[in-house]
Amino acid sequence: MGVENNNGETTGGCTGKGFLPGQTGNRFGRPKTAHFAEEVRDYLNRKDGDKTNLETVLENLKKRRPEILLYFAFGKPIETQVQVKSAEEETEEIALAIARLWAQGKVPRPPEDKSESKDDWH
Repeated sequence: MGVENNNGETTGGCTGKGFLPGQTGNRFGRPKTAHFAEEVRDYLNRKDGDKTNLETVLENLKKRRPEILLYFAFGKPIETQVQVKSAEEETEEIALAIARLWAQGKVPRPPEDKSESKDDWH
């Protein structure tokens, strides 16, 4: 089980001590977890007083971490960032949009009122 040549290249990584073709890194195979899952199901179905252990676990989750129940029921929500603009930014953006529409002739300009100054008009 030494280092073999493969078209002039060394196998087993740069040191020659890594995995060789056809050789796995887990000599004892996959861990035996099938029994563990079965044990957990049995535990959750067991009664403790008038409730099953599953009911007790769900009640505790509901009290302490209700979001976990929601994650399992509906999936974890995707986090999004929301841009919040100040009133000044919103006003400026609206004014620019109106100016573009005026320039394109899509909205009429307000009539000039000689009695009011331009600072009074909003």
